[in-house]
Amino acid sequence: MKAAVFAALIGMALAAPVRAATPGIEDPEATVVQELVIQAKATGPAWWTVQRGGAVVHILGLPDEPLPKGLRWDQAALQRKLTGASVLIMPVEARAGLLDIPALLRMRSRLKSHAPMEQGLPEPLQARFAAARTRLGKPAPRYAGWDPIVAGMILSGDFHDAAKVSPREPLGAIRGAASRLGVPVRPAAKLRAVALFDPAVRGLTPAISQGCLAEALDEVDAGAGALNAAGGAWARGDVQGVLAGPRGASACLLLINGGASIWRQAMADFADAVAGALQKPGHAVAVLPIRALIARDGVLERLKARGFEVSGGGI
Repeated sequence: MKAAVFAALIGMALAAPVRAATPGIEDPEATVVQELVIQAKATGPAWWTVQRGGAVVHILGLPDEPLPKGLRWDQAALQRKLTGASVLIMPVEARAGLLDIPALLRMRSRLKSHAPMEQGLPEPLQARFAAARTRLGKPAPRYAGWDPIVAGMILSGDFHDAAKVSPREPLGAIRGAASRLGVPVRPAAKLRAVALFDPAVRGLTPAISQGCLAEALDEVDAGAGALNAAGGAWARGDVQGVLAGPRGASACLLLINGGASIWRQAMADFADAVAGALQKPGHAVAVLPIRALIARDGVLERLKARGFEVSGGGI
């Protein structure tokens, strides 16, 4: 499997999920806590603050989708909050090592298609897929050997290339700022990718795979303009505008076996990391996609339930 494809598979556990494509599938982020939907008080993206006593963690909400290349956003608040911070807490990471290679190869074999993928799709999904790849200038053989779930990820990557968005941003700029200021960077938790995804791949069904492909097609059909609008809303701290934008192919997290449980575990791990940083005086910085922060049972609601003071809108 191409490295980019497997990276996308791992990324399903780390990204914010989208609406469910299949009736009855649970969407943990379908409901947001309205009191946490804010508009930044100054230029730049939206921040939330969690504190207890003399300890503070400033949390920057990340966009759900990669930013348009060249989009300028005010990093003054980021620089200010990182100065003197004890740590930069990043989203949960799923990792794989050399000992995982045999399991990864088994997963790869299960994600291959033994017949031309596109021809096996039901209508109207087949027609939608053919139209989308044609608009992107991609031939059918590019996707033919993969299960629809992987074809959707490849299609989403092709769309991002055509839309001229940067998959590394804004995390690249955030990591760079922390490095320049000497702030240690740590993920909220490290999970073993194989333990997460082997059950999910084993539990794949045609309905799940086709549902994931449909979500990728929704993103492509929304077009580059939707990505640009959502990116602009994020850059000016307009949380409501971000919520109105596309949410990408990470709906697969909801459709795969145990997806909602993976999401809840990631939220619990991130809340624990923030709570840990609040055990000593001073301040820390954390970053997480906006929906994961403000969803019902998301990180901020979990922290409020533990007695921490949560506020938003400040710079």
